[in-house]
Amino acid sequence: MIKTGSDVTARKKGRDPLGENEKRYRELWDYAPFANHLLDTKGIVVEVNQTEADMLGYTKAEILGKPIFEFILPEQRIGDQERFQQRISGQRVPKVENRIFVRKDGSKIFADIFDVLERDGQGKIIGVRATMVDITGRKQAEEKTKTSEKVFRMTFEHAPDAYFLCDLKGRFFDVNRMAQEMMGYEREELMGKSLLELKIFSGDHLIKFISILAKNALGKTTGPDEFILQRKEGNHIPVEMRTHQVNINNMPMLLGIARDISERQRAQEVLQLSNERYQALFDRSLDCVYIHDFEGNFLDANAAAMNLLGYEKADILRLNFASLMAEDQLPLVGRALEELKETGTQLSSSEFRLRRKDGLYVDVETKASIICRDGRPYAVQGIGRDITERKRAQKQLEESLEKLGRLLNGTIQAMALMVEKRDPYTAGHQKRVSELALAMAAEMALPSDQIEEIGIAAVIHDIGKISIPSEVLCRPGRLEDCELSLLKEHSKIGYEILKEIEFLGPIAQIVYQHHERIDGSGYPQGLAGEEILMGARILGVADVVEAMVSHRPHRPAHTIEKALEEISQNKGIRYDPASVEACIRLFTERSFKFKII
Repeated sequence: MIKTGSDVTARKKGRDPLGENEKRYRELWDYAPFANHLLDTKGIVVEVNQTEADMLGYTKAEILGKPIFEFILPEQRIGDQERFQQRISGQRVPKVENRIFVRKDGSKIFADIFDVLERDGQGKIIGVRATMVDITGRKQAEEKTKTSEKVFRMTFEHAPDAYFLCDLKGRFFDVNRMAQEMMGYEREELMGKSLLELKIFSGDHLIKFISILAKNALGKTTGPDEFILQRKEGNHIPVEMRTHQVNINNMPMLLGIARDISERQRAQEVLQLSNERYQALFDRSLDCVYIHDFEGNFLDANAAAMNLLGYEKADILRLNFASLMAEDQLPLVGRALEELKETGTQLSSSEFRLRRKDGLYVDVETKASIICRDGRPYAVQGIGRDITERKRAQKQLEESLEKLGRLLNGTIQAMALMVEKRDPYTAGHQKRVSELALAMAAEMALPSDQIEEIGIAAVIHDIGKISIPSEVLCRPGRLEDCELSLLKEHSKIGYEILKEIEFLGPIAQIVYQHHERIDGSGYPQGLAGEEILMGARILGVADVVEAMVSHRPHRPAHTIEKALEEISQNKGIRYDPASVEACIRLFTERSFKFKII
């Protein structure tokens, strides 16, 4: 088609109406308020807008060309694939609701999907165009509402006190299980009936209750008040009751909370005697006994506590537990209180450093529990014991152990040095093997104590060579069979040297086994597979790699590539697969290099 002069002029001026419309359409498509995508007849995403990509946490490129089902919760995929096939075949299917998509970060979103068939110019179905509406917020709100309603109902129904709702004329609207038990009626017998009609209260107590109804009509809260309640069978029980005005469906109601106090009244004399006995134990205890509220304010303390802290009782009652603590230990108080609130008692004791009145610090081991009053949490009671001397002795012991550790490390290094002096051609070999073995063990995520064992064993794994004649160790040419047999004895000799040393792990056994091989072809015991300790398997691989890349009198050093090729080709045959894989990763992915020259 020949272009006219006006067409050329428009293009020169940068005006391209069709291109601009396409650009505007693309922007509207990409940043529409709803997620949109186009699927072909196999469910593959051929178009997706930026809104949907952002919703799923992927880039558009990561979504395009993928089946849409890959982004749907696995449990829903089969059903969605069946629905899609029905949709493509032209069948009428219900709207997709509450579909769960899995975002790139693993989180889930809920969506409703509205889709239409895409057809070509001849009316043939060529795909499905869909709009997704994120309803995650709505679902979360619904779940939260359901949970709140369930929690409220469970709290109301299973509360230890009697709960009842009635209108301002005393007619029952709802009662919980405890209220039914307290009054002796079933729920159906109470609903719609009045407390006055059922004669729940009588005499002065009836007048008092009518007064409460009047106060609640004015929006006042009452109680606690004591009443004598008449049960269905006619007997009476004393109760303590509080009332509050609440609105149910915009209608003022009275919420009553009642508690049977007959046991409390009968228990008062027993409680008094118990209190006297408790007070005697409290005052005369050799351990510190103290009581504080849930904010940490002291309510009481015995003589032992006052002697430990150097305060008079009047002074200590003005203090907060946290005010006696070193600042870096304040979080411990919060954690201990949380544990108390959850369990009612500490499952394990806590240690605190408390500041005395004279400014000195004492170490105290405490254990606490919650004190209840009238069946409700009231305060925290703790028992403390001065462990200052014990902590001092513990610190001295730790320092001694640290010195012993340094001494052991020095001894190990000296043993390694002896081997190097005997075999100068392999000087540094043990240290480099230890360096690689430690890195391999860490790469395999072994426990820290096992990693330490492997490091020690690697540093001294050739200690048995001190018994091998120097002319055998330093010989530049190929060893005779008898000399080779003698050299192979170094693993066993090393074991004999180390077995009587009380290491914390199987160091001697690792040294003994470091030339064993998975297929049983190693020496000196011919062990195979799981018979070989993991430390020895790791050490065996590290030993081979370091030896191959190091110069020897009878050959030049191999490249690291050659060493990795050796362990790779014999993985699972001579060498432990996990150890080989860890070693290869260190050199190919972690840029590992020997630091010790």
